[in-house]
Amino acid sequence: MRRKVAWLAMGVALTLPTPGLARRKKEAKKETNNIKDAIHHYEQGYRLFTLGKLVEAIEEYHAALKLDPDEAYWHRDLAEALMGKHDRQGATQEYDLASMYSPHDDGLRARYEELAGPKPDAELKGPNPLALLAMPKTPVSDGGDVVPPKGIEMPEPPYPEEARRAQLQGVTVLLVIVGIDGKASQVSVLKPLGFGLDQNAIDAVRTWKFKPAIKKGVPVPMRVTVEVTFRLFR
Repeated sequence: MRRKVAWLAMGVALTLPTPGLARRKKEAKKETNNIKDAIHHYEQGYRLFTLGKLVEAIEEYHAALKLDPDEAYWHRDLAEALMGKHDRQGATQEYDLASMYSPHDDGLRARYEELAGPKPDAELKGPNPLALLAMPKTPVSDGGDVVPPKGIEMPEPPYPEEARRAQLQGVTVLLVIVGIDGKASQVSVLKPLGFGLDQNAIDAVRTWKFKPAIKKGVPVPMRVTVEVTFRLFR
């Protein structure tokens, strides 16, 4: 009889969730909700920014970054909203943070250096990576009678766990200069996704191998946009 009772007790114990597991599930759910709230605030900020409502946009960007402070391109967009309010010092600080969180984005660093430099506001080039990225010595072709680069080896970037938990997917758009050696010499994000996806896209594209652009039979560097797609498969 004692042995039977012991086994029954063990069976009951096995059906009960452990306190640690329940706590982890609760924390994961809370984190997912925070991510969704952060995305909502950012999207609201972006919408308000496009409508010219800078004060409201800045408030929404701050709310998003309070929930997820290491999103590089949220700092970038906040910086541009601050520039719209002529707060160059605040914008410079935000670009410094943006380039720290996405250190391999050449456009972010170039914009930070521009804002931190001595040029007056009227002479700044603005946030467009087309104007900011340092050009190689050989002139860059933007099209015309040029055969564009073609990807040869394009390994997929890894999927960040944070983005996977948030069920985040989509397309990151990058601006890339493909050199005559077929390598991406400079990379900057044009359209971000966030949550580590953009940084992983940058790192992946830097390893890609291209057939370089050809003009009159000669390889030339060329500025192109590259789309990196992230899809979750259930």
